[in-house]
Amino acid sequence: MPVPLVVALIGDFQGMVTAAAESLRAKAIEQGGTRKAARKRALRSSVELMFSPQPTPGSTVFHLWQKSAAPDGQIMTGQEILDLDSGPPLVDVAISRVMDVWDSARTDTPSPTELKDMLGPLGVTHAGRLQSLVKNLLARDMDLDLTWGDVEHGIRSARLHRREAAFLETVVGKVSEQIETVQLQGVLRTVSNLRKVDLELEDGHIITADLDPSLTDERLGQLYMKRVSVQAVVETVWQNALGRAKRSYNFLAIEPVAR
Repeated sequence: MPVPLVVALIGDFQGMVTAAAESLRAKAIEQGGTRKAARKRALRSSVELMFSPQPTPGSTVFHLWQKSAAPDGQIMTGQEILDLDSGPPLVDVAISRVMDVWDSARTDTPSPTELKDMLGPLGVTHAGRLQSLVKNLLARDMDLDLTWGDVEHGIRSARLHRREAAFLETVVGKVSEQIETVQLQGVLRTVSNLRKVDLELEDGHIITADLDPSLTDERLGQLYMKRVSVQAVVETVWQNALGRAKRSYNFLAIEPVAR
């Protein structure tokens, strides 16, 4: 098997596992404050995999195992909050999430809606890695079978054969656009005659949004530099190949927040 293909397949699988782990422990990472970077390093280290290839007639077996914990003080500092309270290790749970997605394509009548619901929480990085993986499998007419686990926490198997890979490729492309209505709070920082505003959120992040025609300039002027509550439509477009999401905002209603 060509080295670039091996690197691509294993790299995409590792990327999916890491993305799944980050989605599972996102809240713990975000609450880290100054230790956020340490917690993220801890997470990535805790789900990092090693592999050893074993060629066999007609196929190649890759033995995967969890990398030993790194003796890094910052990683160990962040690790305590990332461990799950009980049950299997984080890497096992993350791989199980990846397998859930694969298994959703194995039924007699796979459901695009069910798969989209699974893919959403796992995020754009997972979607991009999955899309890359199935494209490589389809282009080379390859099958992928995965078995993971141990006696203590159980052993599980999943597969990506041509039928499953084709279904996943189709659905991943369609799940790249999401529209939702949300409620935001922040300070109205900039009002433009181009019908755009800047809103500084409570975490300091600033978003630029378009305005619904019903919002008058006079009303916006009264709310300038004041704390407001906003009803907004958020359109998220996943750029799978880049592993990032682009969001656009349209403000439907803006009201002052009573102090």
